[in-house]
This record gives sequence, structure tokens and C-alpha cells, in this order.
Amino acid sequence: MTSTPESPRPTDHDARSVQRTTAVFLLCHGLRWLPIGFAIPILVLVPTERGLDLPTVGLVFAAYGVTTALLELPTGGLADAVGRKPVLLVATVADTGLLLALAFGSSAWHFVAGAVVGGVGRALLTGPLESWYVDTVRALDPAIPLRPGLSSAGLVEGVALAAGALLSALLPTIGAGLPVDGVVSQLTLPVYGGLVAEVASFVAVLILLHEPARSSHSDLATEVRAVPTIVAGGLRLAVRTRDLRLLSAVFVISAVAMVGVEVLWQPRFAVLLGSTAQATQTFGYVVVGMSLGAAGGAWLADRLPGVLARRAAVAAASGTALAAAAMVGLAFATSFAAAAAAFIAVYAAAALGSVAEAEALHERVPSSRRATMVSAQSLAQQLGNVIASLGLTRVAAAQGIPFAWGVGATLLVVSSALLLFVRERAPAPADTGAPR
Repeated sequence: MTSTPESPRPTDHDARSVQRTTAVFLLCHGLRWLPIGFAIPILVLVPTERGLDLPTVGLVFAAYGVTTALLELPTGGLADAVGRKPVLLVATVADTGLLLALAFGSSAWHFVAGAVVGGVGRALLTGPLESWYVDTVRALDPAIPLRPGLSSAGLVEGVALAAGALLSALLPTIGAGLPVDGVVSQLTLPVYGGLVAEVASFVAVLILLHEPARSSHSDLATEVRAVPTIVAGGLRLAVRTRDLRLLSAVFVISAVAMVGVEVLWQPRFAVLLGSTAQATQTFGYVVVGMSLGAAGGAWLADRLPGVLARRAAVAAASGTALAAAAMVGLAFATSFAAAAAAFIAVYAAAALGSVAEAEALHERVPSSRRATMVSAQSLAQQLGNVIASLGLTRVAAAQGIPFAWGVGATLLVVSSALLLFVRERAPAPADTGAPR
């Protein structure tokens, strides 16, 4: 009787390599999100201060979103074809597009151009870093659990967003003697803070992130020509695999619900506060609280007991159900304090579920399609964003924001139920000689 050969056990050197890889992943992940934290509080303030009306600002954001959605799958395939590091470096440069528009833009076309370039960067950033981490640690230890690293990444992401938002609020105070707007002004100091963070992100990826050398027999043109094949293979995998179909549906449905919160919380909270001026001062602190709540939820994802620790789909279903309950509380809140607490709880629970969903996805895709599938996940979420922007906003206008949040809570219950149909973890499908 022939026994099945066991995978070699990881050595102490492998364990140290895993620790180093995780540290590099977390550092690069935090530096990726820090510029976004700087930008969030001023994304609308800067263009409106320079004469753009709100519909035009909406056009700028639409250009960003459409560019990202159109390029999600091709850029994911590109990362799988040519390697994660070169794509991350190009992505970090392109990601500065919107920040540069905020610093120097003076017309709608400047902001649209910056948004398009920034959208290219956002699409390129989706997937490569996370895929590099999963592939690298699994090469060192095929049995290593993914949730601890992904949970820590969620924690770092929330802290980076909160830190960026806090610094964005403090920098104009430091530059109180500067004019309100201009190339060097109170409004642009956070932009330059974000650009410094982008430079740090580029340097960290360039120096710290290492990939195996690509085959000497391959060249860039050949690898780029392979991108459509990789994308098509990823889509076939998503369509033919039952669990991936379920996860894709969850990504779309959950995105509709969560974007409904993202789009509608500010007008609702302004009503609860009763003062637009007070709302402007308070919303920055709400964003910090939301970011820290999400960080706490991601941290908790790796500390769940029993079946929640063993089965990613069950953990994701639980987090999504908790987010639905918190959204019901948000819908029924009649005071600012209650609404803020429920708002933070929604993001904490959603972050817990998101970490587990990411684990479930990575366990079901091969290395050669990993970045493509993460991009497909992001594309599904972009579809949910569009549905929410066109649908839930109309529901809110007709029936009120609390009613729209009730619809969102119902959608999260549906997502939670679908996750329970995802089977217990199975090995990812074998690679089939995808180009590297």
C-alpha cells in the first residue's frame, strides 16, 4: 500500500520568512490606505472651493468609478501575468492622479483627468498586494491559516484611515496663517500629506517586496498578450465554481447595502444634529470612529471561537448578520449619539465579515488566477455601488433614509443566508500552467 507523501514541514527559517512577509504586507497595506485617509475629508471641499458645483463634482467621482470598474479585470489579469510588484509600483504612481488634481486643479477637466488617472491606480491596486502575501506565505507553509494575516490587514487599514483623517484635520490648524485655498493653503496641506504617504508607499514596495524571478524564456509582450486568457480563465472559474458564484452574489448584494450607508449617512446625521455647521465639525470624528470600529472588527475576526474560527463562510455569515442588526438600529435611531453608535457598529461587523469572506475566496482560487479573482470581487462590489447609487438613493428620496436602510438590512440578511450555503473549505483548484 502506497502512502500519500506529506507536505514538508516548515522550518524555523520558513517561520521567520512568514513573519517577515506578514510584516511587509501589513506595512505596505497601511501605507496604501494612509493617503485615502488624508483625502476623504477634503474630496468635496477642494473642488467646490474652486468653483465646481455638486453635479460636476459627482461627474468627477463618476469618472473615477467608471474607470476603476472598466479596468478591474484587465489589471488583475496583468498582475497575474507580469508579476505583482511591477503592477503595484505603477499603481502607486497612478494613484497620485486625484491628489495632484486636488493640489493643482483649477477646472472641471483637471479634476476629471486626475480622477481617471486615479481610477487606473485604484484598479491596479486591487488584488496584487494581497495576492502576493497569500502566495508567498503558502509557498513557505501550504497549511498556514490565512485569517490572521488578513485580519491584521483589516486592523491596519482602519488605523491608517483614522490616522490619515486625523492628520488631515490637524494640518489646516497648523497652517492657520495660510490662505484657505491655493497651491499652498490650508486645504492643500492634507493633499501634500497624502502625496508624502504615496512616496513612502512606493519606496516600501520597491525595497521590501520580493517576488521569485520570472522565467528567462518569457518577455513582457508575451505576458501582456496572455492577459485576456488569464481574465477569461478567471471568469470561467467564477462561473463554474458553485462557491465562487455564491461569493460573487454576496459581494454584489452586500455592496448595495453598505454603499447605501456610505451615501446616505451624512444627510441623515445632519438632520439629527440640526445644524449643518455643527455637522461639518463633527463628521471628521465620525469618520475616525468608523475607521477604528472597522479596525476592531477586523481584529476580532481572528479571535473567534469554535466553528467560527474553523469555517470562514460561517464567520462571514455571522459578521454580515450582525451588520444587518446594526443597520436596523441605524434606521430606527432618533438621536445623533444612537445613530453614530449604530453606524460604527455596522462597519465593525462588516469588517469582521469582510475578513472571513476574503479568506473564503482565497481558499478557492489558484495562485495563477488570484489577483484576477480579487479584481472580480472588486468589480462585483463596483456593480453593487452602481445599483445602490441609482436605486437606494431613489428609495431614500421617496420613502426616507431610514426606510432605505431597512432595505439595506434586508439585503444583508440575504447575503448572510447565502454564505451559509458555501461549503466547508476545500483546496484551491490546481494551477494549469498559467503564464508567470
